[in-house]
Amino acid sequence: MERLLIDTEIIIDHLRSISNASKYLLQRKSNNSTLLISAYTLAEIYSNKPMASAKTKTSVSDLFKFFEIVEDRKSVV
Repeated sequence: MERLLIDTEIIIDHLRSISNASKYLLQRKSNNSTLLISAYTLAEIYSNKPMASAKTKTSVSDLFKFFEIVEDRKSVV
């Protein structure tokens, strides 16, 4: 099974409804890839100004349920 560390920019693009980013994530998940996200990326997303609304926080939390969180990039290798 393939393990992929997803970059912050892909997550942001997906949240902004940029179709290429969303398609990329869906394809990888459909291929049974394990999607990884770093704790640093998580912090970046949650500290973003638009995260103030409860609705946005809920959608982001729902999205992150599909990811395995890693402490740092070294733990991916």
